[in-house]
Amino acid sequence: MSDNTTVGNGEARSNVVVICAIALSTLLLVLDQTWPQPIDYLGVSISSEFAATLGIVVATCFWISLAYTVDCLLDKFVWHSASRRRRDVPIPKLLTQLAALAIWITTAVILLALVYDIPVAGFLTTSGIIIAVIGFALRNLIADVFTGIALGLERPLKIGDWIEFDEGAPGRVVEINWRAARLVTMDEVSVVVPNSQLATAAFRNYSTPQEYWRDEFDIVLP
Repeated sequence: MSDNTTVGNGEARSNVVVICAIALSTLLLVLDQTWPQPIDYLGVSISSEFAATLGIVVATCFWISLAYTVDCLLDKFVWHSASRRRRDVPIPKLLTQLAALAIWITTAVILLALVYDIPVAGFLTTSGIIIAVIGFALRNLIADVFTGIALGLERPLKIGDWIEFDEGAPGRVVEINWRAARLVTMDEVSVVVPNSQLATAAFRNYSTPQEYWRDEFDIVLP
C-alpha cells in the first residue's frame, strides 16, 4: 500500500512540474512575442536600451524554460511510458542523459543565433571538425557506449546472471555500465567484458529463462 502511495505521489508531483513548466513557457512566449508592449501597458517609463536588455532576458528565459519543458515531457511521456511497457524496467540512464544533452545544446545554439545575434555557422563548422576527429580517435569507446545503450534496451543479461563465453570461465554479472560489464568467476576472479564484445560474441546465459546451474565432474571408481 505504501509503495502504491509513493508511486502515486511521485506521479502527482511529476504532473505538477510538467503543468508549471508548460504554463511558464507559455507566459514567457507571450511576453517575448509582445515585447515591449507589456511595459507600455504598465505605464512604466524606461529607456529603450533597458527595454531591449529586458527583452533579451525574457527571450533567454523563454528558451531555457522551453528546453526544460521539452525535457520534462520527454521524461514523462517517452521514458516513463517506455519503462512501463517494459514492465517497469528502467530506461538506460545514459540514453536519457544523451537526449537531455542534445536538447540543451540545441537550445544554446538557438540562443546564440536568434537572441544574441552571434554567428554560429563558423562555430558549428569548427565544432563538427573537432567532433569528427575526436569521434575517430574514440571510435571504440563510442561503439561501447552505444552498444551499452542497446544492451540496456534489449536486456539480454542483468545483474546477478551467470553467463559463459565460448572462451573463458563462467561468471556472475555484478556490474553493467556505459562501457563494459564486470563478471566474477567461481574462483572470485574479476573479468571486465567490453560492451562491444557482449554485442558481437555468443554467450550462454544460465539464468534465463529459468535459473539453474550445471557443472561437469569426474568420479574415479577404485
